[in-house]
Amino acid sequence: MGEFDGTPPRDTRRDAGTTRRDAGVPGPRPASSTRREGHGPGDPLMRLPAVLGERYTAVAELPVQGAESDLLLVRDGDGAEFVVKIFRRGYRADREVWAKLPALDAPNVLRILETGHADGRDYEIAAYAPDGNLRALMDEGPLTAEAVGGVAAQLADGLRALHRAASSTGTSSPRTSWCRPGSRSGS
Repeated sequence: MGEFDGTPPRDTRRDAGTTRRDAGVPGPRPASSTRREGHGPGDPLMRLPAVLGERYTAVAELPVQGAESDLLLVRDGDGAEFVVKIFRRGYRADREVWAKLPALDAPNVLRILETGHADGRDYEIAAYAPDGNLRALMDEGPLTAEAVGGVAAQLADGLRALHRAASSTGTSSPRTSWCRPGSRSGS
């Protein structure tokens, strides 16, 4: 296991554009179905890298399961909320994608405001989409035809902008597609 016995780590098998859950591993549960005992929710288990902890307060861990990273909802000193994506140990962000981010200025692509490396981990800071992601929208039940058209138009515009910037991360899915306010009503 490389890290502990001195042998080099093995390559991780990666199939472009896919994420799989091992058989027998249950899917994520909604927070409402998790039993909580004792006091109300405490601080998130994840901690911010020190350089980010000086500027932000961790509010909550976001219930989005990623293969390479964890997401934290944070608040700055002015009360504005952001999402910090903290890559897990052993994973690094694609520097080519980071280099292309400034050219990606599209209303239907979640804006990454800052990228960096601190405390041995890469991180990204993005705008917070309080209405959630496409998966959450779909879980609320059937959408009207107008809402489906609106969501499809947002996705198409976002994908078009990503292709123009030539930055495909291979992670587009309902859990990584964030919704603008009014998505349920089709606006």
